[in-house]
Amino acid sequence: MKKKIILIILLLIALLFVFFVFHKQKKAESKEVSKKTEVLNEEKKEKQKETKSINHVQTKPETQTKLQEEQKPNDEKIFPWDELKIQPQYEPEGVFYTFTAFDVAGESLILAGNFDNKYIIRFFEDDKISDIEINDMPQDILYEKGNLYVLCYKHLYILKNKRIIKDISFNISYISLFDKLLFFDGIFNVLMSDGSAFQLIDDKLVRKKYLMTKDNTAVWVKKTSAKSFEIRTNPDNKNIDRTKTFKNEIGSITLIGNSSDDYYCIIDIIEKKKAGNIKRVISSYKDNFAKEKQILPKRTYSDIKNDIKIHNNRLYFVIVNNKGLTLKFKKL
Repeated sequence: MKKKIILIILLLIALLFVFFVFHKQKKAESKEVSKKTEVLNEEKKEKQKETKSINHVQTKPETQTKLQEEQKPNDEKIFPWDELKIQPQYEPEGVFYTFTAFDVAGESLILAGNFDNKYIIRFFEDDKISDIEINDMPQDILYEKGNLYVLCYKHLYILKNKRIIKDISFNISYISLFDKLLFFDGIFNVLMSDGSAFQLIDDKLVRKKYLMTKDNTAVWVKKTSAKSFEIRTNPDNKNIDRTKTFKNEIGSITLIGNSSDDYYCIIDIIEKKKAGNIKRVISSYKDNFAKEKQILPKRTYSDIKNDIKIHNNRLYFVIVNNKGLTLKFKKL
């Protein structure tokens, strides 16, 4: 009897011991799980804070604008040669002839040149192509206020709605010196390489000693050394408005357009003393020509007389290669 009681007591002690050990293990596991849960919760809270912080930054207008500007690609349109119906022709000078001049009219592209042995003004709009044939080789074109001006060797054509409305003939022996049309300060000009200009007055090209503004103020751009140039208004009075000196030598400086309070120039900067190594930039009078508003492509493929246009403070320029033409545009 005593042995049975002792066995029962020992069995109860063993069961209590097993229960105690099992309970302790469960408690430890529960504590570990709780600890892991707390760590996970803390990590989740930290991630939520970071996400909230990022979202808060991105909701700021200035940050959104910056991100949009970084993500937004350059505005451009690509035209393959077969789409333009132009076959580049190799010239003896070592360049490929494609077209002579370009401009834009709203969303339409306009090219001018010698296409298939014909002097053509070619319009591209809404996936449609239309041609206007003229009787003289186009040198430059300019679209302004609904009219398209076409400068040739012996004629200045004015077109409206793709129809020639005026044919102004002239006979100037040094016609090859001027091949740039410029609508400057509301006045139509043919800009000469020596700084003078021809204004269109009563359907005649009238020579002016300098480029003139609408209030009859002259504007003159002149190189003063291998590394400097100046812009004068009223050149005869020696009134210098801007002078600019560069670290490198410079090539030509060409006035290409204006806004209500600014002039824009193309400046050729010679980066190394090697032929053809020239950096073409657009800078403005208002910035004292200190900033490069646009670095322009080097003209290495096509014989285009003028590959840049400015309309309503918007810059347009073209890049050509063996695949086609890329029209780029940006706000100045």
